[in-house]
Amino acid sequence: MSTKSQESFIKSIKDVENILSDIGLSHFSLTKKGYATYIKYKGKDETLVTFMFGPSDWNVEILLEKNKTKYAFKELLQNSSIAQWVRENKFQQKTSDRIKDEVIWFTDLLRYIYTIRPWTI
Repeated sequence: MSTKSQESFIKSIKDVENILSDIGLSHFSLTKKGYATYIKYKGKDETLVTFMFGPSDWNVEILLEKNKTKYAFKELLQNSSIAQWVRENKFQQKTSDRIKDEVIWFTDLLRYIYTIRPWTI
């Protein structure tokens, strides 16, 4: 993967920024470390959402931080409602741009998570 992949990731995030804003998240920071890119959004409730892209598997990932506790995707699945949503809405690549499709899928997941507030793990 290359800087083109990083650029695709950043553009894909910008394309869904209005949705993130609608659920109460505002852009906080963008950090590049080598080929890894981290884009953070902060919620009004002080929740921090980090979109990550880079080595080793070149997939989009998210990390939520709430009350100083970090929740990676596998921890989010501990919530039965979130796990059910993931089962019912399995990721499927819909276009030729896998990165964009992953960003959209995670954005849909975040939209769901923010509808079941207060969510707990």
